[in-house]
Amino acid sequence: MARPNPQPRPKKSSSLRPTAAPASDVVALLRTAELPATRIQQIRRRYGDNVEQAVRSHPYRLVQDVAGISFAQADSVARRLGRGKGDRERVRAGIREILTRGFRAGHTCLPLRNVVKRAAQLLQVSWAVVEEQCLRSALELGGNLVVDQRGSETLLVPLDMRRREERVALNLTDRARVPVPPLVKEAETVAQEIASRRGLNAEQSQAIEAVLSSALTVVTGGPGTGKSYFCQALAELASQQQIAILAAAPTGRAAQRLTEVAGLPAATLHRVLEYQPSTGTFLRNADFPLATSILVIDEASMIDLILFDHVLQALPLTARLVLIGDVDQLPSVGPGQVLADIITAGVARTVRLTQLYRRSETSRITLSAHQIRAGQMPPLTDDPHSDFRFIEAAEPAQALARVVELVAHEIPATLGVDPFTDIQVLAPLNIGP
Repeated sequence: MARPNPQPRPKKSSSLRPTAAPASDVVALLRTAELPATRIQQIRRRYGDNVEQAVRSHPYRLVQDVAGISFAQADSVARRLGRGKGDRERVRAGIREILTRGFRAGHTCLPLRNVVKRAAQLLQVSWAVVEEQCLRSALELGGNLVVDQRGSETLLVPLDMRRREERVALNLTDRARVPVPPLVKEAETVAQEIASRRGLNAEQSQAIEAVLSSALTVVTGGPGTGKSYFCQALAELASQQQIAILAAAPTGRAAQRLTEVAGLPAATLHRVLEYQPSTGTFLRNADFPLATSILVIDEASMIDLILFDHVLQALPLTARLVLIGDVDQLPSVGPGQVLADIITAGVARTVRLTQLYRRSETSRITLSAHQIRAGQMPPLTDDPHSDFRFIEAAEPAQALARVVELVAHEIPATLGVDPFTDIQVLAPLNIGP
């Protein structure tokens, strides 16, 4: 990002104190709204010479136009400009804020009644005022909301999110219908050869054959079912047959693990798509697509709808897409549940891996995970020799002391690990009522 031109140094008075440059009324207003100086500079850079008109005309646009500006900050500015509680732009900004909070919780839409209730509480206005603007935003020409009736539930969907869903669905449908050029001759024979050489089980062999013959393949399975070993076999096949292959994952840690365990040089999806932080865009798109025959994405359950939309736009229809992940893991943090919906829709060749490999067959971690997946309660015991333990404490203070004892002494002594580098403590975070 280019730096703004440096401002000339102020002339010094005889008292050696710099004379303050006169600030515009709107900058003074932003200061009274308690916006940090860095945010004020961002606003001035974003709007340039039109900062006065932009802020006064559409103060709630600050949330969308300037990264880091919250609804509360924009509302503080607007109220100082004389906007009332029931101001049309304020109410619609409040509705957008509630929907945005829904995105952060993984939702692509919300029940209309929930939006109305929460926005009314946020804005301190009546439900009727909010509901009117919800419906007007859906019915007006150029409106940015869609009202969707699903059974007895009325849902409110942002128009841009609906268009994104439709674009992803159309792309996946096209991939399922458009014939892809063969990667190798006699795909079934090649798949059998790599399966025999690698000692793949029937499910893993089926997954290899699916990649060679299908435009879109999903390989799903729980922990320890051989997904990484399948990736190793796929990497070996691509190398031997000189097939261009790219590997990626939603996070840096997942990409690093894919590289280490599966032997596939991998990067984050943002790096593969060449994300540009200064503009919030990706260089790789339909006009500048990825140059590969196979794109493998691990931990696909973590991909949200927005990122997946960019992936599909950048991947040519002639390339194969392989999604690998555990559909029973928690869905993405962002909006949508891409992997689960693709499997449910039946648009992909889906292979489920069920045979356990990781750790010993007596590992309580793996066995308990599969029991939970099957809807069964795993045995909860405090066996110090087990790798899966359930420890109860009567009081929070006792639980905290027990965690400290486990991390600092008991686990390192039992397993011979470093408490600073080899142990993680995960704790739930409760926010709100």
